[in-house]
Amino acid sequence: MLQAKSPSGLLPYLITAGTAIALVVLNFSLNIDPVWILLGGLLLAFTLLAMLKFPAAFMAPAIFIGSFKAQPYFVQFQEKVDLTLVVLLLLSMAVLCNFLLGLTRSEGWSLRALFAGQGMGVVAWFLFVGMVAIGYTYTPAPGYGWVKLTRFSAIGSLLFFSPLFLLKQDKDIRHFAVAATVFAMLLAAQRLHAVFTHSDVSEDVTRIGAGHLLGMTILLLLYYRLVDRGFLRMFLLLVCLPLLAAGLVACLARGPIVSLALALALGALVFRGKASSLSRRRIALSGVALFIASFVLAVYWVAPATEGRFQQKTAQLEDLVRGRNPRGSAGARLEFYRSALTAVAEKPLLGWGTGGWSVYYYGQDQRAYPHNLLLEVLVEQGLLGFTALLIFLGTLFVALKRMLVMAGPQLALFPTLVVFCLSNTMFAGDLDDNRLLWFCCGIALAGCRMVRNQMLGQQVWPVSASPRRVLSPRDAESPTLPVLSG
Repeated sequence: MLQAKSPSGLLPYLITAGTAIALVVLNFSLNIDPVWILLGGLLLAFTLLAMLKFPAAFMAPAIFIGSFKAQPYFVQFQEKVDLTLVVLLLLSMAVLCNFLLGLTRSEGWSLRALFAGQGMGVVAWFLFVGMVAIGYTYTPAPGYGWVKLTRFSAIGSLLFFSPLFLLKQDKDIRHFAVAATVFAMLLAAQRLHAVFTHSDVSEDVTRIGAGHLLGMTILLLLYYRLVDRGFLRMFLLLVCLPLLAAGLVACLARGPIVSLALALALGALVFRGKASSLSRRRIALSGVALFIASFVLAVYWVAPATEGRFQQKTAQLEDLVRGRNPRGSAGARLEFYRSALTAVAEKPLLGWGTGGWSVYYYGQDQRAYPHNLLLEVLVEQGLLGFTALLIFLGTLFVALKRMLVMAGPQLALFPTLVVFCLSNTMFAGDLDDNRLLWFCCGIALAGCRMVRNQMLGQQVWPVSASPRRVLSPRDAESPTLPVLSG
């Protein structure tokens, strides 16, 4: 007896039919060359089908686009349309398609299940965004303040919530990790090409954002088992890590390098090598040793091609370690930090308003910030906004600690990513620039929810309310409880 297809099974056919109808309408109404209409329709259909099959992969271009769109081969497209807006719209569509697909599933789901166990983190996020919005009401920099507020609240919230919608199972994390690795390899190759050919069109060859992304991908490869077979994983480590390490050095940014070293030290000391991706010791030790060796070689290989920029930055870092007043960007940052502390003393409770530090330091409404997230929030949102940020981060780390108690240190990827991104915010960027931190916070909360559901033996999208049973650390030792392979 034939069975009717579920609504989710009919979606590919509906997409195909809708695309065909759109092609016919465009052909008769706009009088465009049918070949271009056909190619555009095929691209649209392929994109929509990919959103249904690999929705989590669309998060990767959303965080990498900022490091690619300034390249010469993307400039002509950027002049016609904002590529950041395009990829963010694609991510929004992926979230929406995934949301609608969940509604058509026979087992059903609810928003309560979507944010199961992570409600405090979501509430803390809205509290912090609300404090930034309140800070705009009394800012002396309405121009820069408005740009910062709108971009942070819109783009930052999209990146924060997209993992909670799209990372439902281990395969979703794998799809994102694969896409991020591909983009990171291309980015590392581009940075090496720019350094050695001097093809960078801007005067400042430092690429802090690219360094953040490459460091994040290195942690993904070390702490997440991208493939299960030992030979393939060894191959990935041998091929990817050297290129990513060299690309990280070619970014000529100290913050990502220091933050990566801090994150790796955290993984080695706190989790003591028990992460699941390091369970095969020979592969792990070989990969880490190769990464360190390639990193050292990259320093001597990349440094001569940077015309002294690498030596200048390392000299500034050496001055900081020895307690001397450094010159260049490091010395400027120290001056920013001193002025920020002085500004806090003048308006401690509510701060100077969103974007207000630029008026305090430079005397005009322009895009300027202290290059330290904690000081930026403390100056512009005051102690109240700073408390909201601490509540958000504290709630996140409490959830991560609970996850590690439930599942063990094999899921060290999530806290390691958050620590890496948070460390990066101490050296550069403002609320909008530090999108990677908000994104990784969303990934961490999504991972906590996945572990919670799996440890309780529930489906990924349970219909019933939260269980009454309280978990104990002994539950994590049960071999029958599934845990993410990453």
